[in-house]
Amino acid sequence: MKKVDLAIIDDDEMYVLALKKLLESIQLTDRTVYFENGQVALNYFDQWIHQSSLLPELILLDLNMPVTNGWQFIKEFKKLKMKIDKKITIYMISSTINEDEIKRAREVEEITDFVCKPVTIHTLTKILSQMN
Repeated sequence: MKKVDLAIIDDDEMYVLALKKLLESIQLTDRTVYFENGQVALNYFDQWIHQSSLLPELILLDLNMPVTNGWQFIKEFKKLKMKIDKKITIYMISSTINEDEIKRAREVEEITDFVCKPVTIHTLTKILSQMN
């Protein structure tokens, strides 16, 4: 199975640390980058927009973050994605139980699916295997 370049956009450092440990254990990612909010991630994408090899193939995007939340990231990413010559898959990851938020995430074209936190090793393996 091909390894995937991954971006985690999430402000919860403990969750990200746990997620990184899970990713290390299943060894299905090649390179993982971490951003503490959507704005930092957008800055990275804007900086490397013409070097697609430095951009991830998969984004695990938190919904609720300071500065730029998941919805704001998606709004700005829509503008950037036209300039990117690489397919980037986005999963929205959140602990929200708000059905309207979950429904909204599943209706947004740029979001492949909504996944509830905490992400399990089974869910991660499933997401990563679908990337191949």
